[in-house]
Amino acid sequence: MSIHTCRDYPTDPNCTCYSQTKKQIHHYRQFHNTKQNYNCCDTVYMNPAEIREAAESIDPAEGCCYTLTSPVQYLQYINDNNLTNCDYSQYFGGNNDETQITSYMLANNRELYDNAEVNFKIYQTYFCQPDTLGSGTGTSPPIPVFSDHQVSCPATQIPYVLSYKTELDNSPFPQYTYICNTSQNFNQVNLSNGPLNYETYNFYNTNNIPCVSSSCPLNYESGNYNNLANSGPVYQGKKPKNDETLLGVGIALLVLVIIIYGAIGYYMFEETRNSKTPIPKKGK
Repeated sequence: MSIHTCRDYPTDPNCTCYSQTKKQIHHYRQFHNTKQNYNCCDTVYMNPAEIREAAESIDPAEGCCYTLTSPVQYLQYINDNNLTNCDYSQYFGGNNDETQITSYMLANNRELYDNAEVNFKIYQTYFCQPDTLGSGTGTSPPIPVFSDHQVSCPATQIPYVLSYKTELDNSPFPQYTYICNTSQNFNQVNLSNGPLNYETYNFYNTNNIPCVSSSCPLNYESGNYNNLANSGPVYQGKKPKNDETLLGVGIALLVLVIIIYGAIGYYMFEETRNSKTPIPKKGK
């Protein structure tokens, strides 16, 4: 009998949790006492846009949580305000000090920490931009508004789809969110271990032209992937493995193989020629 995943069968007491690569990660399974269901808490399933919306409802005067400065604080904020069905403090190792929590998570729950860091960086870059880190003040960029066949941002802003990855074995597939940006230019987002692997995509309007204005009619209902017209990204925050380097290595290997086979062929030719050369007869 196959074991059901709690993501698909959240009320099944026999369910467990699996990574995206089908590795069992049962220690991330949690039971929610009030909702009486099971949850897999290896990632932050709340979109950064949802966190921003929640912050605005929690504190309308502030409108955004600019005081967050780290992935751990991001998880603590989600916990303190009961924004998900997960209690992320269960993965803090019983620590209260942020430095100790970070060290513990990096050693024991790296999947969750890295996922939180990625989501926090997206939140800080596109949804809740502090003037300076921990300043408590900043800018709250607008979030796209969808109607049935329309996507809109305020004037001077362009709507985009943003795709981002954690690059862990348990999360090879991207997550998505929607942003408004003032131009078609984007900045690199840096994580503690290097640049974030994220991409941005244009929506395509009813004329199958990239949407570069604040509001565009769409061929399909909101949320339909076909609104991206199967197009490539406008921006890649982290390039795939350098194609030019791979090409250079491939050419070098090809040249090496040709040289080796050439040498072997020449040697075999010389051997054959020498074997056919008549041996001079000795004089009588």
